[in-house]
Amino acid sequence: GVWILLFFGFLADVKFGAVLLSSRPSLSASHLSLAHLYVGVLLVLQTAVTAKWVSRKHRLSFFRLVFRTCCLVPLAPVSFSENLFADFLTSIGRPLKDFAYTVCYLGHWRGMDVLEIRSNCQASDGLAWFGLQLMLVMPLIIRMWQCIRRVRDTGVCFLHLLNCGKYATTILVSIL
Repeated sequence: GVWILLFFGFLADVKFGAVLLSSRPSLSASHLSLAHLYVGVLLVLQTAVTAKWVSRKHRLSFFRLVFRTCCLVPLAPVSFSENLFADFLTSIGRPLKDFAYTVCYLGHWRGMDVLEIRSNCQASDGLAWFGLQLMLVMPLIIRMWQCIRRVRDTGVCFLHLLNCGKYATTILVSIL
């Protein structure tokens, strides 16, 4: 029942500005809406629910995997789980970029019209553009380092360097 109420309140607020803008003028001045509340509540509930599903040992193991994959790439041999995790990161690059656009939209949608929001959120200059490109390219750089490290560890040059070239080409395409 609560989810349905929140969802329809979210729709009413997005479509008509009907929920929080008319009842709370202080919120409309700060450009907050039910959309912000809805997303915040969902994130808190999801974190609370999933925190109970995963034990402390497994959470620490996951954070160790993230650290080894993102920070220790050229320094240590690459395990299968690190390889798989980096491959997963390369696969979700585009959804992460879309998530960044969603955050930008939710941050600006009350104060501007649609064309201004699109131009601000899709601007190809400045720090925001650099951050989005870094978000897309960083997993590819990690995979390149993993391929180079595999060459060092296994001695098989051709296949790992060919795979490294694939990621280097992808970086060039995503930047251009």
